[in-house]
Parts: sequence; structure tokens; C-alpha cells
Amino acid sequence: MKTTSLRTQITLPNALRQEIDQARQSSGESLSGYLNTAAKERLEREKHETIDLEKLAAQVIGSIKEKDLGWGSVSEAMWRKERETEDSYRQKRLDPLIEHKHVLKRERQDMKSQSAFVLRDK
Repeated sequence: MKTTSLRTQITLPNALRQEIDQARQSSGESLSGYLNTAAKERLEREKHETIDLEKLAAQVIGSIKEKDLGWGSVSEAMWRKERETEDSYRQKRLDPLIEHKHVLKRERQDMKSQSAFVLRDK
């Protein structure tokens, strides 16, 4: 299978470029080859780090026992009812604001259409 390459231009700080040149000097590796290898190694490392984090999350979630959730004597039904009450209160406060926003939007649209009509009449 033939691999294709894409030429890429990058900017490196002088100090980093000098370190890279020193590191690759003993092997005689090209700058392109050195940076290519470095990029592949980083991608592979980050892929494994992501997998490790996903495993850790699964282990943590799987290790939590229901009694350790911190709910104490609070029942799920009681919690849901409290949430519904809070949401209802919040919605009652937001509804007038949302309606006011829609009224302003309609007024703005009306003003635009009226000004467009006046411009067309001239």
C-alpha cells in the first residue's frame, strides 16, 4: 500500500530546534523523520491515556455502592418532587421574561418591515 505525504511547515522556538538537532545528530535522522516519529509517539500515548481514563471512569462508577451515594434518608421520589417544585417556580419566573423577549423581537421585525415598506414607496 502506497502512503502519501503532505508537506507541512511549522515554526519551532530556537532552543527547541537546537535540542532536536542535537538529539538527532547521533542517529543521522532527518528533521522530518524525527518530527514524524515524535508526532506518532504522542498520538499513540494520548490514545492510551484516553483509554486509561475511560477504564478508570468505568472502575470508579462500577465501584460505587448504592448505600455510598450520599443520599442518606432522602428518597428518590422525594428528591424528584422537590426538583419539580423548584423547576415550576423557576419556570413561573422565566415565562414573563421569555414572553417579553418575543414581544420585543416581534416589534423589531415590525419596525424593519415598516421601514422597508417606506423605502420601497419612494
